[in-house]
Amino acid sequence: MSSQGDGQPVLYQVRISEHDRNILKERHREAALAGRGEEFLAALRQIIQRLRKDPLTFGEPIYRLPAIQLLVRQAVVLPLVVDYGVHEERPLVFIRGFKVLS
Repeated sequence: MSSQGDGQPVLYQVRISEHDRNILKERHREAALAGRGEEFLAALRQIIQRLRKDPLTFGEPIYRLPAIQLLVRQAVVLPLVVDYGVHEERPLVFIRGFKVLS
């Protein structure tokens, strides 16, 4: 799934639950209080960009969920680790969660 019919690259839709979004905001607040807020945001921006453009080459494969056609992967952009699933048929990415490395 590398290009659309008109030669334009496919951009994947990136989805995150409201619960995980709130947790991410809390982790950013904690990083900001520790003086690492900018580093956190830069990593988050890079992760989202890679998930939109090339989620199948970003990070490492962990396992496959054939019943729902998802490839589950994990990627690290310090200080963040993201777990996500990429749909095998559609340009969709589902963020499963983030971890912050110390």
